[in-house]
Amino acid sequence: MKRAVVFAHYDKYNIVDDYVTYYLSALKEIASEIVFVSCNRLADKSNLDVSYVIDEPHDEYDFGSYKRGYLYLKDRLNEFDELVFVNDSCFGPLQPLLPIFEQMEKQD
Repeated sequence: MKRAVVFAHYDKYNIVDDYVTYYLSALKEIASEIVFVSCNRLADKSNLDVSYVIDEPHDEYDFGSYKRGYLYLKDRLNEFDELVFVNDSCFGPLQPLLPIFEQMEKQD
């Protein structure tokens, strides 16, 4: 299954914490493309192993980031089977995501 992920990020110091890069690495196992959207200009993007980064100030919280990621992917949505929206308020994952997504696919 081909998935795109839109990842909403916020950090008041404009940095990407280690727990976020850990989460992104786990998402890479289930996603063909990850669009990382931060609502601030990032001080350093070099540790982001994602498909595309949008870092522009906006005051629209996670849904504003989701909107920007969606608009970036909009013309290519037919390339994906699923579009997943996540944010950086989660610490983890504590288990691999792939078996969870495979189980969800079987339930279709």
